[in-house]
This record gives sequence, C-alpha cells and structure tokens, in this order.
Amino acid sequence: MQGRSLPFYLEDRTGHVADSDFDDMYDRLFLRVAPHAAVTAPPFARTSSASSALSTLSEESALSEGPADPSAIGIFNTGRRSSTREYLSGRRTSRSLQRPAALLEFGRHGALGTVVFEKSPERRVQIGQWLRKTGMFSGSLSRKFTAADGREYRWIHRPSEGTEWMLVTAPSSLGVPSAPLSSSPSSTSFLSSSPLSSSPLSSSPSSMSSMPEMRDIVVASYALKPPSKPAYNTSGNVLMINEAWAGIAAEILASLVVMRHIAAHGL
Repeated sequence: MQGRSLPFYLEDRTGHVADSDFDDMYDRLFLRVAPHAAVTAPPFARTSSASSALSTLSEESALSEGPADPSAIGIFNTGRRSSTREYLSGRRTSRSLQRPAALLEFGRHGALGTVVFEKSPERRVQIGQWLRKTGMFSGSLSRKFTAADGREYRWIHRPSEGTEWMLVTAPSSLGVPSAPLSSSPSSTSFLSSSPLSSSPLSSSPSSMSSMPEMRDIVVASYALKPPSKPAYNTSGNVLMINEAWAGIAAEILASLVVMRHIAAHGL
C-alpha cells in the first residue's frame, strides 16, 4: 500500500503572537517564535556593529510590554521539543537560540517594519512589500507573498468556523493542471486527517464557498482553541502545514505571525 503524506501538526504552546513554541505532534519539526530580546546569540551576526544594532532592545523592556508588542520577533528552527513541564509550571527558561530563520522588525505602535531571512541576511525587505494586499481594494487581512520556492501563497482570514487562518496556493503556481479543492492530494489529506476536519469546512458547501477560489490548494491552516473547549495537557492551538511545504515552514510561520499582528493591531 502506498503511504500517504502526513501533514505537520504543530501545537502552538501559548497562542501568543510573539512568544510561543510550535512542536509537531510526531516530533518532526520544532519552531519557535520569540521576541528578539530573548535571543542570547546575535542573529545574522556579520560584524560587531551589526550585532549591537540588532541587540539594542533589552529583554526586560520587551517582556514588560507583553509578548505581543516587541520591536523584533525571531522565527527559529530549534531542533528539539519545548519543555512541557516549563509551560505547565509557568516558569519558562530562555534557551540559547542561534540565528533565526526570519527576523521581523516593527516600528512604533506596532507599525510594520522590515523582514530579513537567514538565506539572504544582507537584504532587508519592507513587510508591506513582502506580505502585500491581494488587490487594490482588498482588506488588510487578505494578503499574499512569494516564498523562497518562487510560488505565490495567499492567507485567508476565517474561511470557516473553527479556522482562524488558511494559506492557499493556486495549482498554476505548482506547475500542475487545475483541479478542484476536494481532489487535490494536499487538500484531501488536510480535510480527511486534520484535527480541524470536524469544522464545516469538511462538509458544508456554504463554508467552501467562503474561499475565494474553489481550485486553490490548501497549504496550511491555523486554529485557536475556543475558550469554552477543554484541553488536557495540550494548548489546543494547532498550525497544520502540509508535508509538501515543509521546506518553507519558517516562512509560513513568519507570514502567519505578521497576519496575526496586523489583525491584533488593526493595521
């Protein structure tokens, strides 16, 4: 029997926009989102002046403003699972992290700043140019970006009940013939095996029509645990990334952080 691909189910340990660990339930991928002040190793360090310029924000000032308002946020591949004991006790320790895969910088009052990726540390891009609106008259919560693989991806806000965000791409960007969402291998694996499959997305035609394009392929989705739903030894917050897109997982998470930041600040 031919094995089916298994999406990454990353538990968002805190649900905070700017400070959390994302651990795959099958121990294949471990990402962390952290304020830059919490990083002990300078990111993208090329010279001492560059390191000091990126390290001006103290950990105390960043944490005193709360996890959602640091001036810089790093996306890291940690290589290991976060400590459940620390999260349950509320006493998390600052781990020694190396270079972030992506560094997001924000201005005053949460204004969008720049993004820098580890693969091209010399190139700083305005976040608004990297994660741009899908159209001239589209809302701020409808944005798209071009990833390192050269393909275009688009975030959709609340496409169905129980799903906060969904990332899609057009079949044409993959170089394959167009196919309905339900017959796409990536989409099928999401609809049949995702913990979000109990939402109307998997069965309700009206929820499907809320998606801008029926032929889009689902790349990732993000859901927060409803306050009324109990959780046992887990946060209940899940970022699902289809296995075929594991290579851009850090970019997906970085763009999700920005989208949630925009929504939280009404930008």
